[in-house]
Amino acid sequence: MQTRSILRQTMRCKRKALAETEQFNAADKIASRITRLPEYRKSRRIAAYMAANGEVDCTFLLRLAYRHGKQIFLPYIQAKNRMAFRRWTPTMRMGCNRFGIHEPDSSAYPLTSPSSIDLIIVPLLAFDRRANRLGMGGGFYDRSLAQRGQISSRPLLVGVAYDFQFVERLVRSWWDIPLDTVITPTKQFRFHRKRYQKV
Repeated sequence: MQTRSILRQTMRCKRKALAETEQFNAADKIASRITRLPEYRKSRRIAAYMAANGEVDCTFLLRLAYRHGKQIFLPYIQAKNRMAFRRWTPTMRMGCNRFGIHEPDSSAYPLTSPSSIDLIIVPLLAFDRRANRLGMGGGFYDRSLAQRGQISSRPLLVGVAYDFQFVERLVRSWWDIPLDTVITPTKQFRFHRKRYQKV
């Protein structure tokens, strides 16, 4: 089994090696799959992210969700490496955080905690059959979702990935927050009691 650092490096290289047409087609297929989920249709408040470093682009999904009347939220990095979410609209002015990632640059909407969001689209570098996710290493999602077990079943965590980002096994750390499902261009992995199903 590869170490986390080596696996991160490997997956970053694979993502960056994808042609623009491959990235475009994958993002389109993933957005289409997500909008067909019953959980998506029931959700009023959805969070996604602005892609960086070869991540699956959520632009298609953001446009569709806005057209479907969903309230959309994007990550907002706070002091002390904390992350909250802020509502986003297509006409909103955007800024860049210290990592160079676009985020809402407006005080028109207050910051929102994950507990008030129905469905969160989560980026990743790798995932396995036990619902484990390997992120970029900053721990922003794990910290912001740490209280998830105490706030009923919300939010639903949907990882998005290219097919090659599936690995057989990742070592889980105590702070890792497991996913509920992962959508790739060709598959859906639903996780339940450490098992998975491909749909």
